[in-house]
This record gives sequence, C-alpha cells and structure tokens, in this order.
Amino acid sequence: MRRFVTVGVFSLATVLYGACSDDGGDGGIGGNGGTGASGGSAGSGAGAGAGGSAGTGNIAGSSGTAGQGGTAGTAGSAGAAGTAGAGGTGGPEPDAGDAGVDGDSGVGDGGLGDGGLGDAAVAPPCTGCLELRAPLAAPSESAYFQLAFASKDLSDTVATFRLRSLAFDETGQTLITPFATSTPDGNAFTQGNGTTVLNNAAAFTNTDTFIDVQLDIGAIATSGFLDTNVVALGIQILAGGSYAGPEPTLLLDSVTFTGSGGLTNLDFTTDAQGFARNNFAGIQTAEVIHH
Repeated sequence: MRRFVTVGVFSLATVLYGACSDDGGDGGIGGNGGTGASGGSAGSGAGAGAGGSAGTGNIAGSSGTAGQGGTAGTAGSAGAAGTAGAGGTGGPEPDAGDAGVDGDSGVGDGGLGDGGLGDAAVAPPCTGCLELRAPLAAPSESAYFQLAFASKDLSDTVATFRLRSLAFDETGQTLITPFATSTPDGNAFTQGNGTTVLNNAAAFTNTDTFIDVQLDIGAIATSGFLDTNVVALGIQILAGGSYAGPEPTLLLDSVTFTGSGGLTNLDFTTDAQGFARNNFAGIQTAEVIHH
C-alpha cells in the first residue's frame, strides 16, 4: 500500500493584508469654532443715564476641513503551493499472501486443505469411483442407486457393475440386487431384478476386492417388465427380515454395457456421470459420494 506525504502550505495573504491595512491615513481633525464675544458692561452715571448697548457677539469660527482617508494597501500575493512528497514504497501486494496463511500452499489446499488435514489426512477408499452409502436402520428398508435416461430398447444389453464392499454382513440379511426399470404403458414403473448377491466374504472375498455383478436385461423374467422400454438401471441394497446391521457401504468402480442399446460406459474419472440416489424410492438418507 502506498503512502502519500502532504506538505502543508500557509497562505501569506492574511499576514500581508494585515500589514498593508495600517498604511491608510486617518481623516483630518476639524477646526474649532470661534468663541462668542462677551456682552458690554452697562454705563454708569449719577443720573439715570440710558443703559449701554449690548456688545455684538463675535462671529463663530469656520469648521476645519475634513482630512482625506489614506489609500488602502495592496493585498499580498498568495504563496505558491508546495510540491507533494513522493509516495512511500508499498509493501507486498495482497495476492502474494496466497502462499501464506490463506493461500494454496499454506493453510489452504496445501496446508489444512486437500494436502494437509483435509482429504489427504484420511485417504479415500478408492479414486475414480463412487461410494454408495446405505444407512439401513430396520428390516425391509432399501436404498436405490441408479442411472436414469430416456426410454431405450435394452433387450440385448448386459450391464456390468464393478463393486466392492467395505463392511460385510455374515448373517445373510444384506442383499445386493442389480435391477432395471421399465414403463410398459408409459406411466407405471416396473422393476425387473437380476441375480441377488449377499453382502458377505463368500461373494466378495475380502473388503479390498472388486467383483463384477452382471445384469442381463433381456433375461429379466419379472412379470410386467418390458426390456424394450427401459428408463433406468442400477443397484438396490435391501435389508432382510432379521437385519441387524452393520450399515452397508459399497464402492462402484465402473458400469460397462454390451449390446446395441447405445448407453455410454461409466468410469467416474471426474464425476458421478448421472449415477445417483433414486429420489422417489427407498430411504432418502442414502448417499452417492464421488472419489
């Protein structure tokens, strides 16, 4: 930030004006009037003489001529304004702070952010993948995760979901089912199910292994399902009749398609690519998190 030093300038006009105002002369003093003459004394005599006449009074003197006022002094010229001092050298620009407390290399992305106490402090379970969280709390609850699209003929399409489980339920009460949804009459929805996989070590081997779960849409035998009018497909996670936990969490690495349905493979490199929780079915506390 630059600082500017201002040099104060005092006008000399007031001082000069005060000095010059004393040069004007005061007006002249008027002359004094003449003194009136005293009256004559009365005449004296033995007889009753006539009184003497009163003396004539003197004529009053003329008043003096007024003196002329002095000429006003000329006002002094104002002093020239002083030159402004040069601005001080500024400190570092604010943007330079990006590398400090709030910057990408400080407490930001490289400090307490992605490279500090943020995401990097606890490594994600996978990268280029989706985390499907299904906080089931009671038997018969379910969570739906799906890709929705305009109606397609998927009668010759096979969808492959590459899945991994982070927590097993060895009681056999957490069921993972691939599904597709059709609209036979354009209004009602019918869910067609594929083969169910139990969320246990027998199916997944261990919590570090991805397996392929396939859905052959043309082979779905659910009553009312129409494989030529499909509008969504995905994964349902269901709690069995005696479910007691733990809450299941799946990782979805990719979804690939074979057939002529025209669906694009999903690899989740940069985002979820439209794969999301079904907002109209299942528990709404389920989450899809991209890693």
